[in-house]
Amino acid sequence: MMKILYEDEHIIVIIKPKGMPSQPDLSGDQNIYDKVLEHVGYENKDINLGLIQRLDRPVGGIMVLTKSSVAHKALTQKSCLTKKYLAVVEGAAEKEARLVDYLQKVRGNRTIVTSKQVSQAKKATLTYRRLNIVVIEGQTYSLLEVELETGRHHQIRAQMAHHKLPLVGDTKYNSIKPGIWVDIGLQAYKLEIDHPITGSRLSFEHISKDHPFDIFFESKEDYETL
Repeated sequence: MMKILYEDEHIIVIIKPKGMPSQPDLSGDQNIYDKVLEHVGYENKDINLGLIQRLDRPVGGIMVLTKSSVAHKALTQKSCLTKKYLAVVEGAAEKEARLVDYLQKVRGNRTIVTSKQVSQAKKATLTYRRLNIVVIEGQTYSLLEVELETGRHHQIRAQMAHHKLPLVGDTKYNSIKPGIWVDIGLQAYKLEIDHPITGSRLSFEHISKDHPFDIFFESKEDYETL
């Protein structure tokens, strides 16, 4: 079920359920774009619904969509979004790091890390800081806060796997069988945005307590220390 965090005549901020596409695709499955369109009203001619960001189908979390052409133009012409993710990765991550790679989208809806010299390669940059680390049955897991400086296809998933920190449950980029891990260890948990009309800074946060994130949060107080 879609949850609405904020809405006015220009933007709507929602929580996309994991497993739901951000927009219509070949699967024909229900997607978040059509869900929001249904909410605002198909017949409302004043609505010009636009996607500002997209989350991979397995990933849940906060998304913002525009409801007016002026808002869409404002948000796509300047960098006014700060997007942060929580990621559960296999391995002992550094306390903090900045990853810079060149990514290329290839067949099979995949992205690979390649050379800067490749004509289709696009620069991808992210930073992360380690929030927690646990060892379960001999396997080390790290909880990371990841901030994107660029927004490339499968960027977090491809870059983390390339740097030997694959996301838990990521069957596309993690060569280790997921075992008991069913859901991917990635969620868009924080979004800060300059309102396209008023210019005021809006901040939204939502942390899913679903597996595998639950292994790091034993109490409500653990969530509040992020």
